[in-house]
This record gives sequence, structure tokens and C-alpha cells, in this order.
Amino acid sequence: LAQVCRKLEEMAPEDIALWIESFLSQTSSQLKAVDRRNLTFAQQQETILAGVAALQSEYKGAVEKEETIQKMTERMAELEGSSQQIRYDAAQLAAEKRFNETFSQVQEYFTPQEAEVYKKGDQLVIRLKAMRFAVGKSEITPDNYDLLAKVQKAIGAFGKPEVVIEGHTDATGSAQKNEALSESRAEAVRQYLLANYTVQADRVSAMGFGATHPIASNETAEGRAQNRRIDVIIQAKKPGR
Repeated sequence: LAQVCRKLEEMAPEDIALWIESFLSQTSSQLKAVDRRNLTFAQQQETILAGVAALQSEYKGAVEKEETIQKMTERMAELEGSSQQIRYDAAQLAAEKRFNETFSQVQEYFTPQEAEVYKKGDQLVIRLKAMRFAVGKSEITPDNYDLLAKVQKAIGAFGKPEVVIEGHTDATGSAQKNEALSESRAEAVRQYLLANYTVQADRVSAMGFGATHPIASNETAEGRAQNRRIDVIIQAKKPGR
């Protein structure tokens, strides 16, 4: 202010008027306002302030519009997420319905003496009670063909599922031999399914657990017979897989 005052003291009244007029004219030009140098200073000032107010209002409107667009974009994203979740939930329900229907269908393939069929989460387990091997052997004999044909049919009912063959023995003999025997028997069933084009090689695996997972007491002949078993585990195909 001191510098401006000293400058004004050095200027003639006409120069001061022209300087102020130039300032007002440049300001009006920047605001794109009508040239009103023929009006009084107060009137020109009022015009400039009105222009500034208009710009402020326009800026505020632009900011509000941007905020509205941002909110709408976020809301659309929320709706899209909700829509995807609804589609996913619907697919899950449809898959669960198909699984339950197929489970009931597969149960009818086997008699209670042949196999126990039950659900374990989203897996179907076929416990082959009638699967028989010679003592200490893992070769599949012809008397098992009918039972395995039903297993093939059960797997086919699920399309192209992932399958795990589990072998189990009773507690007779050493743990090492039982584990090897159970794995060998599970692998024999796996090879049988592959040889009959039931499932692709990369979608079926074999595991042996020996006597570590008993389902009955090994103290009785009946219990040991139950523990000597093959479990076929079918993983139902999940939505998106």
C-alpha cells in the first residue's frame, strides 16, 4: 500500500484516472464483461463484482456436478457389484440344487450292501462296501466289474468332476505295508477308470491311508472288514470352474 501511495503522489490526476480505468478495463476483459468505462467507478466495480460472483457460481456448479457424477459412478459400481453377487448367488443355488438332485440319483445306483453314498460339504462320497481284493493283493477281479460300472455311471452323472480314490486297510500287518497296499489298491481303481475312459488323468488321483482312518473297531472280523474299503470322492464342479 505504501508503494502504491507513493506512486499515486507522483502521478497527475489524469494519469491516476487512466491507470484506474486501465485496471478496471483489463479486469472486465478477463471476466468477459461488457466494457463500461463510460460508467462511474462504483458502477464499474459493481459490474466486476457481479462477474466474479457469476464465475464463483459457475465453479460451484461445476464442482457440484462433478461430485454428482462421482456419486453416480460409485452407485453404479455398487449396483454392478450387487448384480454380480446376485448372479453368483443364483449360480451357487443352481449348482447346489443340481448337486442334491444328482446325489439322490446316484444313491439309487447302489444297494445298501454295495455302497454307502453320502454328502460331505460339496463332495459326494461313495464308500464301496462290496469292493473285494484278494488278501494282500491289489488286482481288480471280475467280480468287482458290476460295482465299478455303477461308480463310472455315478461319476458321469456329474459331468467332468474331479475324483479322488482313497484306499484303506484294517490294522492287520505293519503300518508301512498297509499304507503301500492301500495306495496300490486305490491306484488300481484309478487305472481301471482311466482304462474305461471314465475320467481324464489330470482329474483323478489315488491316495492310500493304510489303517489310519478306521470307521470301525479292528478288534472284530466285522470291524476289520468295514475298514478294508475304497472310498470314491467326487468333487462337484463349482460355478465358474
